[in-house]
Amino acid sequence: MKKRDLTTTLVTATMLGALCGQPVVAGTMPSSMEAMSQQMQDLLDQNQQLTQRVGELEGKMAESTAKPEDTPQVAEAKEPASAGKISEFVTLSGLVETEATAGEDFTGDHSSSLDLATVELGLEARATDWAAAHILIKYEDDDLFMDEANVVLGNSEEFPLLLTVGRFYMPFGNFATNMIQDPFTLEIGEINDDGAAIGFEAGGFMAAVYGYKGLGETGASDNIKGFGAMTAYGFAQDDFSFNGGLSWINNMADSDGVIAATFDEAGLDTIEKMIGGLGAHINLGYGPFALIGEYITALDRFATDELLFVDQGAEPSAWNTELAYTTELLNRETVFALGYQQTAEAQALGLPESRYSGAVGMKILPETTLSLEYAYDRDYDIEEGGSGENAKVFVAQLAYEF
Repeated sequence: MKKRDLTTTLVTATMLGALCGQPVVAGTMPSSMEAMSQQMQDLLDQNQQLTQRVGELEGKMAESTAKPEDTPQVAEAKEPASAGKISEFVTLSGLVETEATAGEDFTGDHSSSLDLATVELGLEARATDWAAAHILIKYEDDDLFMDEANVVLGNSEEFPLLLTVGRFYMPFGNFATNMIQDPFTLEIGEINDDGAAIGFEAGGFMAAVYGYKGLGETGASDNIKGFGAMTAYGFAQDDFSFNGGLSWINNMADSDGVIAATFDEAGLDTIEKMIGGLGAHINLGYGPFALIGEYITALDRFATDELLFVDQGAEPSAWNTELAYTTELLNRETVFALGYQQTAEAQALGLPESRYSGAVGMKILPETTLSLEYAYDRDYDIEEGGSGENAKVFVAQLAYEF
C-alpha cells in the first residue's frame, strides 16, 4: 500500500469518528458560532497529530521492509584470513618448544632442567606461482641466527623442475622421527649451508643435484667445494604409503655435527681429503602403523687429527629404526612410538653407541602438542674411548606450531 493511500484512509476514518463523537440532535445547532469554531479547531489539531503519528508508523514500517542496500550497514565482516596470512603475498609461520628434562649421565650424575628449547619464526613470500622467498629465523641453544633464507623458482604443478638458491638444508638424508630428541642419523648427516639445488619432481619420483660452500681440501683453491645428489620415490594408496630413497654427499665433514664436534673445536677450516657420505631411508605406513628406517655412513676414514676412533681415523655411521602407532585417546590424536638407534665409530662426535627410546605425543589442543620421551643410552666400551656405562633421560615437551 502506498503511503498516500494509507494516510488518506486513516485521516478520513479519524475525521468521521470525531464528527460522530459530537452528537447532532435533529433541529438543534450549537448555541454560538464560537463553540462551533472551537470544535473545528479541535478536530484540525487531532487530524494534525494523527497525520504526524501515521508518518512515524510508516517510517518504521519502511525500515522493517527496506532492502539491505537501503539500510545503513556496519563495516562488512571480512572472511577469516587463511591460516598464517599476514598480507596478500606473505605467510607467517612459527614454532615454540619448551622442554623439561631429568636424567642420569654416563658418570652417574643426576640433573634436571627446564628450558626454552626452540623458537622458529618463518616468512614465505609468494607474489606469483613461479617464485617464492623463504626466511626462517631460529633461537636454539641460547643463540639467535638465520637458519634458512632462499629463493625458489618453479611450479611443480606446471613444470617438474625447481631451482633453490640461498641458505637451506641440503637434501642429504631423511631424518624422519617421532621422538623429541634428534636421531643419530641427523647428528652425523645434517648439512645447512649456502648453495644452489636443482630438483625434479613428477609422478612420485624425486631427484636433486646441488652444490654449496663446504670445507675445502688443504691447499685447494677457494671455490665451491660441496656437491651432492639424491633420488627418492613415494606414493600413497588406500591405507598404504611408501617413501624410500638414496642420497650422496662428497664430504661428510660438512655436516653440522661433525663440524661442531671436531673442526670448529680444533680451529680447522680445511680437510686433508674429502670424505664422501651415503644415506638410505625407507618409510612405510599401513593404516595407523608407521615404520621408519634410515642409515647414514661415511665412505672413508677421516685423518686421525680430524676425527679419531681408537687408534685410527674414524669412519662414522648411524642407523635409526622406529615403529609408531597413531590412534585417538580422549578424543585427541595420539602417537605412540618405540625406537632403537645405533652408531659406529662415532664416539668422538659425543654420541652413544646405542639408544632405546619410547615416546608418546598427544595433540591436546589445536596446534598444541604435549610429548613425553624416555631414552636409555649405552656408551662405547672403555677400550673404544667410552665409559662402558649407561645413561637415561626423561623429556617432556610442550610445543605450539602456527
